[in-house]
Amino acid sequence: MLFRSLFKTIILLNLLAIFSTCSGSGTKSSQTAPSSPKKICEQLTPEQCYKKGEKTYKKDQDKGFEILLASCNLDYQVGCTAVAGISRQILMSSKIKQTKRNLNLQILRKLCLQKNHPLSCSLYYENLEDKKETDTEIMSGFNQYMSSCQKGDTLSCYLVYDKIIRKHPQFLKRNFSSEEIANFTEKICKAGIGHSCFLSAFTHKKKGRNKKEMNLYVQGCQKQSKDCCNQALASIFLSVYKGDNNYKDMDKHLDKMCQNNYLPACYLLAHGHFMKYWKNSNPKTGFEIAKYSCFKGNQKSCLLLAKVHYFDYGYKKNHKLARNLALKSCTHGYSSGCTFLAEFYRREKKKDLKQITNLLRDNCVITINKNKNKHYNSRLYSRNHPLYRRGRKYRRRSKTLYNNACGLLGYYWLKSNEEPQNFPITSRSDYYIKNYLKNSCNKYKKINCFYYGKYLEYNDEKPLKIIGVYDKACKSGIAQACFRLSQLFASSKNKTIHNKNKAANLKEIACRLNPHLKQCK
Repeated sequence: MLFRSLFKTIILLNLLAIFSTCSGSGTKSSQTAPSSPKKICEQLTPEQCYKKGEKTYKKDQDKGFEILLASCNLDYQVGCTAVAGISRQILMSSKIKQTKRNLNLQILRKLCLQKNHPLSCSLYYENLEDKKETDTEIMSGFNQYMSSCQKGDTLSCYLVYDKIIRKHPQFLKRNFSSEEIANFTEKICKAGIGHSCFLSAFTHKKKGRNKKEMNLYVQGCQKQSKDCCNQALASIFLSVYKGDNNYKDMDKHLDKMCQNNYLPACYLLAHGHFMKYWKNSNPKTGFEIAKYSCFKGNQKSCLLLAKVHYFDYGYKKNHKLARNLALKSCTHGYSSGCTFLAEFYRREKKKDLKQITNLLRDNCVITINKNKNKHYNSRLYSRNHPLYRRGRKYRRRSKTLYNNACGLLGYYWLKSNEEPQNFPITSRSDYYIKNYLKNSCNKYKKINCFYYGKYLEYNDEKPLKIIGVYDKACKSGIAQACFRLSQLFASSKNKTIHNKNKAANLKEIACRLNPHLKQCK
């Protein structure tokens, strides 16, 4: 019996030993799994490696980041963007250590230079801190971007503009000449970045290359750069004002911009056809262009059509159409349309001057808030109650815009003092007239400055002050102001002001701006 019991115990002990060895070998095999992500990704495709890195990143961020970096090393661009996004989050955190920051910057630099990854390049240049390092690093990035931009990569062209030209202008001045800047900004312009055309045109402007400058402005406008469009219009108007040799051929540039649905160019093109600016000026083509831009929503063109139908601009007169078009531009918030409508009513004697001044006042002074809340209604409270006073102030709050309607209103008040029979309206004090005319001239210039000059002449102000105000109006395109300036220079008894050459030059400008004036016929 004893022998049997001993035999059983020996067998059980052997079984336990075998079981323990088996379990120990199992644990060892589980621990000896490959830890490095490169070994894991050796047997996988880049996409599978990326997916595995995504899953592991949720559990263990460090391991997941290494696997994603391994997928990026296998030329998988999605993995590279994931690495760049994670490093961006790390760099943005405020609790980051300097060692970790430098490691992430090195990773981004490798991805930028070795893998040509644009997001990592932009993040690397954004987070650089050392100014001595930036010149060398930016130059390497610039050369790489520029080479890929010349091959036809539009994204790299945009990155050259956005990350280097826009953010580091001093770097360009230190390392490149003005001609080199003009050349590579022109290349970026051709790739489709409109504001780069503006920069290239500006460098050509300094050297007096007007044709090249104008072509670049038009190209930039076609690529939807507002700065290029505005500058193109300003330079065309200046060439018309000065009477340059090439101003009669500028309609080609305006036609290109108008075809690209830039409506202010359509207006100037149509205006030039009526005022005979271009070589092949034709009122019929001007009328069609103005009609198109008015239909598209440009209220300036609608007002031009109203003037064409009212005045003798080489097209059929139709006063009803002129009134309707002016009314349309006025109701859409264009103050010059309201002034034309007021003058139309005054000349045709369709309305009283009081009604006309009310129309101008409605477009000049606006109430900020017409709230009819009972809480602010002063009738509900006694006069001693604080809400009574508050309600009165709240309802009376208003704002003067000092637009063209304000300028004409001030001019009417001035005329009521000069000619009370022709302008039978309640005249205001000199303070009100001066305030309206001066502020509207400073804010909007143009015709308002012409009215303000009339006011200064009426009050016998200093002649130099009057000339300065008329000069503002003349330079903004008001032919009447130019003609009045020529009269002042010709008839002045003061030797410092009297100048016959200036008078003749200003009369020529006035007749060039508006050949339909009585003095030019």
